[in-house]
This record gives sequence, C-alpha cells and structure tokens, in this order.
Amino acid sequence: MPLRSIPGWFRSNVSILRRVIGLVEVLGAGWSVVGLGGLFLRSGAVMPWSFLFIFLGSYTFVGLAGVLLLRQHRLGEPLSILAQVPQLVQLTSGALAYRFIAGYQVTLFLVGDRFGAYAGLSAAINLWRGTNDPAFMLGVNLIPVVLLALLVLLPTSGNHARPLAGEAS
Repeated sequence: MPLRSIPGWFRSNVSILRRVIGLVEVLGAGWSVVGLGGLFLRSGAVMPWSFLFIFLGSYTFVGLAGVLLLRQHRLGEPLSILAQVPQLVQLTSGALAYRFIAGYQVTLFLVGDRFGAYAGLSAAINLWRGTNDPAFMLGVNLIPVVLLALLVLLPTSGNHARPLAGEAS
C-alpha cells in the first residue's frame, strides 16, 4: 500500500503504533502466564509436560514478539504477525475446540443460532471441548484483526530494522 494513501496521523505515528502493539503483546503474554499459571497452581491439577511446554512456549512466543517489536528489531514485525494470527478465530465443533487468547480481546461470537460478544482481558489456550462449551461456537477476535491490519499496512520506519546489541547488522 502506498504511503500517501495512509491517513496522515498514522503516517506520522508509525513508531508509536508499533510500540503500542508491542506493549499489548508483552502485557497480554505476561497476564496470561500469571493468570493461567496461578489458576493451575491453585487448582492443584496435574498437568502433562507436553501441555506445560505448549502453554509456556505459546505465551513466551507472544511476549518475545512484543519485546522485539518494542526494540525495533527486524524480527519484531514478522513474529508479531505470527503471534496474532492464532488469536483471530475461536471455534468449537463436536469434541474439538480451538481457542488461543493472550491478553485483550473483543470477540464477536456465533453460538448455535445466536450472536454474542465479549470484551475483556483474557487468557485461554485449549484444543478440546470443555463440559461447559457449546456444541458449536465460532468467534472472531477483533483485537488481532486491528493489530494485524496495522502491522501489515503501516510502512516500515527507517530505524525499524535495527539489530539487537551485539548482533551483526
């Protein structure tokens, strides 16, 4: 998209918008680890190592993407895009369910034959249907929609591709 077709405010605040996206990712990942980790510890549930690895790895990836975007590292933008894509859709059908949320969400749902919405600070990661989940649910999280649009449409600023300290240019 040509730079001149992006509204002036966005053109002049690219760096600020990228930092906001990075902060959303870092705070969301941190909240998710603290919130879900505390829930697991309080419940006394026994977790398989594979789930613990997926849990910590997923939220660490989102946090790392945010840190790299904040530091204006060349991998910040592509990793942030990869961190946001899994948060776009929530789906429950039959015995399976897919949901990955790392922080803020504004989600529009189709639950059976009804529409619904939810907004808030959340942490969720699941691949199977819980006992309280509906038989069918499709949701679209609008926060990653907006963040992805900004990441893809905003031009890369001149100093955006800065390497980390000690890394070769």
